[in-house]
Amino acid sequence: MALLIFTFVMLIGNLVELADLIIRRGVNLITVLKLLVYLLPFLLSYTIPMAVLTATLITFGRLSSNNEITAIRASGINFYRIVGAPITVALILSLLSIPLNDRVATWAHFASRKTAYEIGAKNPLSFLEERVFIKDFEGYIIYIHKIDKQKGLKSVTIYQLQEGKRAVTFEAKSGKVIPAGSGKILLRLFNVNSYEPDPDNSERFYKLDFKTYDIPLDISGGDRNRKAHKRTKEMTVAELKREISILKRSGIDTTPLLVQIHQKFSLAFASLSFALIGLPLAIRTKRREKSIGFGVALILIVLYFVLTLGGEALALKKIVGVAPALWLPNILLSALGLLLIDRRAHD
Repeated sequence: MALLIFTFVMLIGNLVELADLIIRRGVNLITVLKLLVYLLPFLLSYTIPMAVLTATLITFGRLSSNNEITAIRASGINFYRIVGAPITVALILSLLSIPLNDRVATWAHFASRKTAYEIGAKNPLSFLEERVFIKDFEGYIIYIHKIDKQKGLKSVTIYQLQEGKRAVTFEAKSGKVIPAGSGKILLRLFNVNSYEPDPDNSERFYKLDFKTYDIPLDISGGDRNRKAHKRTKEMTVAELKREISILKRSGIDTTPLLVQIHQKFSLAFASLSFALIGLPLAIRTKRREKSIGFGVALILIVLYFVLTLGGEALALKKIVGVAPALWLPNILLSALGLLLIDRRAHD
């Protein structure tokens, strides 16, 4: 029930956009339903852990409020046996979520992008995506930290590839996309620092500063590349590892790719972490009302994803290592849950 509710709630925002495709763009219903199906695996990556937490809080909160946990323990059944079953189920769901996050969700994201492109849902900004390596333009690899439809691009890094040499790097505080006609766009960068490797010493760079810097990009022939080439979010762990190996040879920072790898696994094991923290909290609060269970669940979910986003930001800025930053929420919730379970077992 919790899985259906959370998945439906997360679908609502997307349903508005999908309805717009039918009403304003005249896209046929079958194509829109395909986009809806492609969206589900990505949503399930998040809603399965959320549903595990909610179900745990509601079920064990009710058992505890009816004193059934006390009755079971009075019958001589060890507390660890009581919590063992839901923890095992959560572990199984976490293990099943690994292929869901790594293969099914990535395939669905790629298929969704190709379908959207085929129906013509594109504009100059649709060629760009934030926080992924964009390789659709020959000779360049583009990484954008944030895209704002009104204010433009924020914190842009562009790698100009050179055969057999380290890439020339452009770092800009902001930028904007300007349609240039004839299947081209102009990427105008502001407050730019460029780093060009010394031909005689690849570890040394020449630095140049520009107030503005224009990079022309061809999007007319980019359609085919866009359909065939996977973005970071559409790659499996094996593909990400191969991409890391390729980018390292050009001297390109691969931290965003490492973040994607750890995200797949840390999100998968969120179900186990939520079960570990949810069990002792439900038994301790002894509340049978479903609204209380949902309320506590929402607080923990928000806390978890705030910690996850914070860890991701710290990892991308290289303040903290990728692994500890991305696994911190799971470690904190699991450790606290195990501590509370142990205390409850010895009450």
